[in-house]
Amino acid sequence: TTSSIIDAIDWAITKKFRIISLSLASPVKLNEKPSVLFETVGIRALDSNCLIIAAAGNDSKRPALPVPVSAPANSLSIMAVAAIDNQMRIARFSNAGINAATGGNVNVCAPGVDVLSSYPKK
Repeated sequence: TTSSIIDAIDWAITKKFRIISLSLASPVKLNEKPSVLFETVGIRALDSNCLIIAAAGNDSKRPALPVPVSAPANSLSIMAVAAIDNQMRIARFSNAGINAATGGNVNVCAPGVDVLSSYPKK
């Protein structure tokens, strides 16, 4: 729930974490303003020398239907990360800054397509 996420962020700020990474996203509507709760906790984090980084979301169907950056990454005080493909373009599924006037800018991109990983065999 949103309150659980806020509680976890508050705990990390209290423990003096420098970076909080949120690999989660909740879709927002076009021109929807950022959550006051997430903006408030984002400012509190920055005031405590802590950066919150959140996923921009994976709901787009580019090029036909790009969708806005999801919450909480659409808050101005939270860094939004989008996925890029091997040609350095925003990935077809990655949300991007359609709501630039109300928040929702992508701040940084990272590889997110055909990324190889390792895991133990079972």
